[in-house]
Amino acid sequence: MYTNTLKVKSISVKKAAILFVIFFIAIQCYSAKSDTSKTEQNSITGLPFVFFTPETRWAAGIAGISTFKFKNEPDSSKASQFQLGFAYTQEKQLLSYLPFQLFLKNNKYWLYGELGYYIYTYQFYGVGNNARQSQAEIYGVTYPRIRINALQQLTPNIYTGFRYWFENFDVTEVEPNGLLSDNTVVGNNGGITSGLHVFALTVANSGVFGKNTYWL
Repeated sequence: MYTNTLKVKSISVKKAAILFVIFFIAIQCYSAKSDTSKTEQNSITGLPFVFFTPETRWAAGIAGISTFKFKNEPDSSKASQFQLGFAYTQEKQLLSYLPFQLFLKNNKYWLYGELGYYIYTYQFYGVGNNARQSQAEIYGVTYPRIRINALQQLTPNIYTGFRYWFENFDVTEVEPNGLLSDNTVVGNNGGITSGLHVFALTVANSGVFGKNTYWL
């Protein structure tokens, strides 16, 4: 039986929780500086939650969302928002993430993405077409995640810009005598995935937040 004994090297669970909560509160404090005429458009909601899955066993955490408009934004500007998710599991796993989308200059600029930090376990089935589900082995990783999309409006329904993503995987636990333990698999100790590219999309508005997007 696999025993999850993940060793967090770069940041503790307590520090990760504190940083995410402080950042979330700071964003809400900033948004509170908006014009008084937009007070009814600013809100913050938070709720605790509990869930169970075979991979995590029991887990508990908090989830929140802050909705606001930046100072001097007109009523026609879409509402910006930050979401916060933080959970800790019986398997000593950590899920912390901060999705966001920001609208500036009356929707001319649109930024959205996610900041996250994870301590989690995944299954490895081997390499190649002969990999079988029966040979799955569990490995543990810690990694930060950065996803940023920065777009500029060309027409009311067309945006273009760039996307950047970054994840730094640190494999912290593998099964003894498994495929990942003998250093024959490339990337068995972790690695970095990162990329930058230009893209465009069309947006079909359906309310304050709702959007149907189509990649070009």
